[in-house]
Amino acid sequence: MKKLTLIIAGLFAGLFTFAQSNTEEIDLFQSMYGIEKKAIVKEFVQPKAINREAFWEVYDNYESQRKVIGKERIILLEQFATQYEKMTNDESIL
Repeated sequence: MKKLTLIIAGLFAGLFTFAQSNTEEIDLFQSMYGIEKKAIVKEFVQPKAINREAFWEVYDNYESQRKVIGKERIILLEQFATQYEKMTNDESIL
């Protein structure tokens, strides 16, 4: 499991190197990370049977919202990296 995490991290870092917004790649990395993360959460968080369905519903909702924010963050970082060389001092302060 640690090897898979390192591979994903390496691929994810490579995404920043190219500084291209590629939604399919972002989705792939997020889904791979999300599957592994959910497996880890399942291993350590074991809600009672009565709460199990509600817990996973809240967890899945949280993860879907987190993925949207993460994707927006990657896109903003890519835009910043692309425009960094052309920025003036006034723009870099913002």
